[in-house]
Amino acid sequence: MQSWASAELQEYPSEAGAVGPAFQTASLPIPSNLPLTTSTTPAVLRFALGGLVRGDSSLTNAVLEISIESYESGGNEYRIFNPRIVGSLSAVNLNGIHVYIRPSVGTGIGTEDTLQGNYWAGLELTASAVVLPSTLPNGPITAATPMTNIALGAAVQSNSDTLTIGFNSIQ
Repeated sequence: MQSWASAELQEYPSEAGAVGPAFQTASLPIPSNLPLTTSTTPAVLRFALGGLVRGDSSLTNAVLEISIESYESGGNEYRIFNPRIVGSLSAVNLNGIHVYIRPSVGTGIGTEDTLQGNYWAGLELTASAVVLPSTLPNGPITAATPMTNIALGAAVQSNSDTLTIGFNSIQ
C-alpha cells in the first residue's frame, strides 16, 4: 500500500497536496507572446540547476533549457519540447522530468498535465557536458543536443502562467 501511495504522489503531487519530486527548479514566467508552432524560432526558458544537488559542483553553472511555443493563435495549449542541459562540467543523469504549470498569482508547484505530462516522467536520460556560451542566444543553444524528441502539450491555465521543472533524480 505504501509503494502504491508513493507512486501516486510522485506522479500526481499537486492533486495529492504533496510538494512534488525531490528536485525542483525555480518557477519561471512563460512569455506572454509565444511564437506559434509554425515559427522558425521558439521561445526558450532556462532554469538554473546549480544548487539542486548538494555537493555537486559540476552543476554550479548548468542550465536546463526548454523550448516553448503556442499550438494555435487562440493560446489554449503550450508545446514544450527539446530539453537540453548546458554548462555542466560532466555528464548529467536524469530520471523522471516533470513539467508543472500554474497561474502566476497561484501558489505551490502547479499541475502536471494529466494527458501528456507523464511522457517525460518515465524517461531516464543522460546529457553530455556542453560548455555554456558566454553570450546566450535569443533562441535555443543548438550546440547541445535535445535529450528527447518527445514534445509535450500542456493546457494554458491563465493569461500569465509560470513553469517549474521537477526531477525524480539528477546527478
